[in-house]
Amino acid sequence: MNEFLTVLTAVLPVFALMVTGLWLRRRGWLSADADASLMRVTINLLLPTSEKAPQEWSYTFQKPADDWFKPGANLSSWKKGGGVFGFKEGKWGMAMNTEWHTPEIWMVRKLTLSAEKLKRPVLRALYARNATVYINGVKALELKRGYMMNYVDIPLSTEAAALLKAGENIIAIHAEKTPGEKPDNQFIDVGLGEETISW
Repeated sequence: MNEFLTVLTAVLPVFALMVTGLWLRRRGWLSADADASLMRVTINLLLPTSEKAPQEWSYTFQKPADDWFKPGANLSSWKKGGGVFGFKEGKWGMAMNTEWHTPEIWMVRKLTLSAEKLKRPVLRALYARNATVYINGVKALELKRGYMMNYVDIPLSTEAAALLKAGENIIAIHAEKTPGEKPDNQFIDVGLGEETISW
């Protein structure tokens, strides 16, 4: 429930702003100058998603060693592939670059950050159904019972944001579909960015 509320609170304000702007424009109450002065939210992707081009991950469908999500874990036997990971047919209009038909998948990717601390880090995610995200060997976020067919930006908690550091960072994901659900309805892609608000 907490994970659902996190996603909801991230999406609703943006949606409400879009609806309000559309309504004001149709009423003729929002001039071009006023429109340009409205709050703008932009995301600078530091770890790109596969929205525009496949991004490479190390991955495995076999349950790995217990330390798989920690820095320095041995991933030499893992495969490499580009996101989005999921059913290849692309039933929902998404480009699946690496097939995923098993109940679970484990994924790892590296991210290099500058010395400047991120002020508003967000996780950008496209997923179904469940996923756990680790940052530098520590569980940072759980995505539960989701079916996000469009990318959503989820603000990291203060505790999760504190896990990021200057230099090399390890982003690890364990994703799974809900047991008993029909096959080939699972997918996952994740990126990391910084949110900027301007007026």
